[in-house]
Amino acid sequence: MSVTTPTFVIEFALRVNDQQNRSLTQKFEFGRMLYNATLGTALGRLQRMRESEQWRQVCAMPKGKERNKRFSELQKSCGLTENGLRTIANNHRKASGRNDIGAHEAQCIGRTVWRALGRYLFKDAGKPRFKSFTRGLNSIEGTDNHEIMYKPERPVLCSLPLTGIAFWATPVCLTISQKRPMPERQKSPFTSQEMLEVEGSVVS
Repeated sequence: MSVTTPTFVIEFALRVNDQQNRSLTQKFEFGRMLYNATLGTALGRLQRMRESEQWRQVCAMPKGKERNKRFSELQKSCGLTENGLRTIANNHRKASGRNDIGAHEAQCIGRTVWRALGRYLFKDAGKPRFKSFTRGLNSIEGTDNHEIMYKPERPVLCSLPLTGIAFWATPVCLTISQKRPMPERQKSPFTSQEMLEVEGSVVS
């Protein structure tokens, strides 16, 4: 990402009460379910694509630019692209009827699935795995500041106000992370990692 002002990434613990902690846990669990649903849809489409007659015809072509072009076209027609998986993830979110996370966060989950699927599709890695309840989702991030917002007085995740350290800076990218295993009682497992454009000095 090209920037014209100095930037830095900082991570700090969030101070949350029991209700906020439960709400964050619920959001992360919904994010995990959304990840698995998106991955399941993507793997199903990939299997159907590889079983199709069009796939066999393209595989039989001599290697070269035309063959690669046909593979790319077939992949796009099946929605197996980053934008395709962003849409799939957001459609699953809307179909669930839940608002635990917003559209921008769902799109980022779709992007994460694409990164795993893309490596598998191009034989750079093994088949992506579903995330179990114990494995969980490590973080939730947004494409912009609509759902995960940083305010001078507190960060906000999907209308849930949280307490953190105050910074005199403008947020560029925000991520709420969950660290496992859970720490001792009365300490929050959640942290906020933010990339900030510095407008002044950092204050505590």
